[in-house]
Amino acid sequence: MSTKPVLFVVTSNGVKGKSGIPTGFWLSEVTHTLAKLDEAGIKVGFASIQGGEPPADGLDLEDAINARYWKDDHFRSAMRNTLKLEDVDSSRYAAIFFAGGHGTMWDYPDSAAVRRVVRQIWEAGGLVSAVCHGPAALVNVVLSDGNWLVAGKRLAAFTNDEERDVKASGIVPFLLETALKEHAADHQAAPIWTENVQVDGRLVTGQNPQSAAGVGEALRNLLKPRSVSQTASLPPTEGNSYVQNRQIQKAISYIEANFGSKLALRQIAEAAHMSMFHFSRLFSRIVGVSPHQYVLRYRLRFAQKLLCLQGIQRTIADIATESGFYDQAHFSRHFHRAFGKTPQAYRCEQKYTNRRK
Repeated sequence: MSTKPVLFVVTSNGVKGKSGIPTGFWLSEVTHTLAKLDEAGIKVGFASIQGGEPPADGLDLEDAINARYWKDDHFRSAMRNTLKLEDVDSSRYAAIFFAGGHGTMWDYPDSAAVRRVVRQIWEAGGLVSAVCHGPAALVNVVLSDGNWLVAGKRLAAFTNDEERDVKASGIVPFLLETALKEHAADHQAAPIWTENVQVDGRLVTGQNPQSAAGVGEALRNLLKPRSVSQTASLPPTEGNSYVQNRQIQKAISYIEANFGSKLALRQIAEAAHMSMFHFSRLFSRIVGVSPHQYVLRYRLRFAQKLLCLQGIQRTIADIATESGFYDQAHFSRHFHRAFGKTPQAYRCEQKYTNRRK
């Protein structure tokens, strides 16, 4: 378990562009996420793009969690005195979390401080998380290898349909879902205003305010897992969700270590120490997709990364083999089905994008 705190980042922008409509950070996206970390004793720090007191939006004090924090002197003092992100030492933090609110769409994407701190925390093995419009912070982050952080990553963010529903699609400088997809993110959209939390390794994201508590829970679980000694004596029964999660995590680790080979369901179930029937049912319930679908998605994300690589040019056939597909035709068929374009077309798009950087 890490003893380092989580850095909460909020917008400093208080106006929706030329519209003049007031905005800021969305309060519940801070408080509902924070509540889950506070319950677990995980410390946090606060920063904003410009430092000082950021503008707040969504001040719904009929929400009990909002009201509790808004009346808390320590919380209010922390929010009045946020660090300027540019001055943050990223090595002090185990994770970074970007709250949403429409203000983020103007000051997150082009912030050099955002790009630096996210890259440093990610490349140091830390967690990166965001909710609602918070993933605007991730759109333009480029890693040291020259690839987009979000490329091939499964994530959630405020959807185009939700932007239209709040009649802001003509106000925001860009559509977040579209921008993430343009940088090869595997954006997962749920029906508007429903909870949707996506965890892809060390990346934790949520779609909307309804997802803030779930993002907090996911961060908590990754930062402060229960010790093995606390659960070693517990049998893997239907009621023991923690042991089940550990078994499924073993299976996921096995998949990610061996995805390039021809994986059989029996091998994955054995890695999780479960029968094939129980494993397949439990995996689908916990992860949300079947083991077969998970393997396929992981292979496709890996292939995306290979197609984005600059310098060494692999043939499509080589990428198909390295990603664990039977042959080039098998790979191309699944890639087109998932992304609506051929691997060749996708590679051409990435070359064009890289030239424009």
